Amino acid sequence: MKFENLFKRLKPHFTYNGNIIFSKNNKIIELSKDQSKKIILEFKISLLEKLLFHSKYLSRLFRLGIRSSINYENIFFFSFQKKIYSFDIKKNFLNIEHKFRFGRGPLSYTVIDNIESFEDGIVFGEYFGNNPRNEVHIYKRNKKSEWEIIYTFKK
Repeated sequence: MKFENLFKRLKPHFTYNGNIIFSKNNKIIELSKDQSKKIILEFKISLLEKLLFHSKYLSRLFRLGIRSSINYENIFFFSFQKKIYSFDIKKNFLNIEHKFRFGRGPLSYTVIDNIESFEDGIVFGEYFGNNPRNEVHIYKRNKKSEWEIIYTFKK
């Protein structure tokens, strides 16, 4: 297989156990060091979305696919279809943890680790079109696996 075809339309997310975790459309794919691919997760999608995914231009126009992601404490987090999903790879367990009030999800997640005066964890800021300059929240995942608002930028 040609090297350039190996990564065609794959979106890299992070590494896990020396392998690269990618996504393509609604699938999470693990690419191992020997360049073998394995689908580790496939999100359910509608027939219309399946058709739209066949066109890279339409899927980009409608902002389909898996958005931001992070591997935190061996749990994968993905933004997809206006929700945050957590996937425990060791237990092979998928969970919807959060639904967005606006937009499709964060541009990225941030890990807070060993910073004085801050509790460790992952955070994200809301990301959506906000011409009226409404309030915007910063969320943090708490120990109960819930996303709580830790700060709000006022209107």
